[in-house]
Amino acid sequence: PPERRKRNVGREMVSILMFLNNKIGGTVMASTVVNTSKEMMAYSDFPPPEDWPNFMHHSMVNKYLHMYADHFDLKRHIRFNTTIKHVSEDGDGFKVELENGEVNHFEKVMLCTGHHAEPKHPQLRDVEKFKGRIMHAYDYRDPKGFEGKNVFLLGIGNSALDVAVDLAKVAKSVTISTRRGTWIFNKVAAGGMPYDTLYMTRYTT
Repeated sequence: PPERRKRNVGREMVSILMFLNNKIGGTVMASTVVNTSKEMMAYSDFPPPEDWPNFMHHSMVNKYLHMYADHFDLKRHIRFNTTIKHVSEDGDGFKVELENGEVNHFEKVMLCTGHHAEPKHPQLRDVEKFKGRIMHAYDYRDPKGFEGKNVFLLGIGNSALDVAVDLAKVAKSVTISTRRGTWIFNKVAAGGMPYDTLYMTRYTT
């Protein structure tokens, strides 16, 4: 069938995947629920089960990734605990040097490090004078230790709002500081449909 041929071609294009850590998926805060519906984030050739919630807890997303990898037998192509030291052009392809000294050659290389791989810290004047605890959302996992505290969040990105909601359960107060404000939308539109499936598609944007 055409669908089967498409899948086989897709798998032949990928000879090896390299992960820095020892498992599929990343590290997130304990209460994280994705802000993109499963209908929008699904792989077209293997969607999540229909009875799963529209907005999945991160544990379900991780399970979905494993289900996908198992279904298409991808795990045998993955090398875990692998750090890439250098990538350079080499003739018609690329030379990939690993931290352990191993060298591999590939026709194509895709860098999938994401733009949240390293935390970005704002430059704050006299920050050393503050005697309280300072941490980046990158390092936040759960509200333990914030009970009864006054918490100030700098920025209003998705992570800031997720952390604010999580801390509001235990902190004395939670304040968000933003330069320009933002629009905050419900995840669900009128009629119960996920907002992103109605207003964030190629047909409406």
